[in-house]
Amino acid sequence: MIKKIAAALVATSMISTAVMAQGAGAGGPGMGMGKGMQKKGMKGMRSIFLIRGGLPHYSRVIKRMWNDSKLALTDDQKKKLEEIRKETMKSLMDLKPQIMKLRKEIVKASRAGKSAESQAGNVKKLASLKMEATMIHLKCIEKTRGVLKPEQMSIVDQRIKEARSRHMKRMRAGK
Repeated sequence: MIKKIAAALVATSMISTAVMAQGAGAGGPGMGMGKGMQKKGMKGMRSIFLIRGGLPHYSRVIKRMWNDSKLALTDDQKKKLEEIRKETMKSLMDLKPQIMKLRKEIVKASRAGKSAESQAGNVKKLASLKMEATMIHLKCIEKTRGVLKPEQMSIVDQRIKEARSRHMKRMRAGK
């Protein structure tokens, strides 16, 4: 099972690298796209996670709702949530520079015409680091759910749903 997942991750990363290399010469950065389009098109490519979108960032949302009377966090819950956030952010910030550096190396090598085979080791390492970051995120979600009561989770989930709805409306309006 792990070997299948690792193989899928390697294949996905190699395809991403190839697509990015092609994008640089065919409508990618520097080929007539405005700065706004570059940002939109590249936003997901800077992610340190394997799964972009779909997984909630509870820590970020709860931080914004910290003193919300509807959520009504207790002092004990706040203490636990702060510890979860602190632990999660430290772990992710330790991984992020490694992921970004390796990503840049792979893209640079691809643009320089290096073969996919010669990059396989770096791609596997990148996939492994992104898998580690995604697991940290999943554990953060799990721990956060363990701290909040079901009714509090409903409030947080509703806030996330509303934010996604507003985001989709802005995207449809072209903003």
